[in-house]
Amino acid sequence: MDKFDRIYELHRILRDRRTPISRADIMARLERCSQPTFYRLIRLLRDQLNAPVEWHEELQGYYYRQDAEVAAMAESRFVQSGIFFRPIRIIDPSNPEREAGQTGEHAASCE
Repeated sequence: MDKFDRIYELHRILRDRRTPISRADIMARLERCSQPTFYRLIRLLRDQLNAPVEWHEELQGYYYRQDAEVAAMAESRFVQSGIFFRPIRIIDPSNPEREAGQTGEHAASCE
C-alpha cells in the first residue's frame, strides 16, 4: 500500500467510525504500517489537509470531531484539499462544449 492509499484508507476508517479507534487497530487495517508511519499520516491529515482528527484520552483512540464547525469545513478546505476525489469536468476554455484533452465525440459521451 503506497502513501496515497494509506492516507485515503485512514480517512475512510475515521470517517466511517462513530467511536474512537485505537492506534493498533488502525495500523492493522493499513497493512504493514509502522508506528512512525502511522504518526506521520495522522500529522499529515491534521496539519496539511485540515482533517478534524482528534485523540480521545479516555477511550484511547482517534476519531473525526463532529460539530457544526467540522460540517462547514467538510465542504471547504478539507474535502477540496485535492486528496479526496469528486467527479469533475475540465472544460477547454477555447471551446466550452469540449472537455480539455478530449475529442468532441468522447466529451459528449462523458456527460
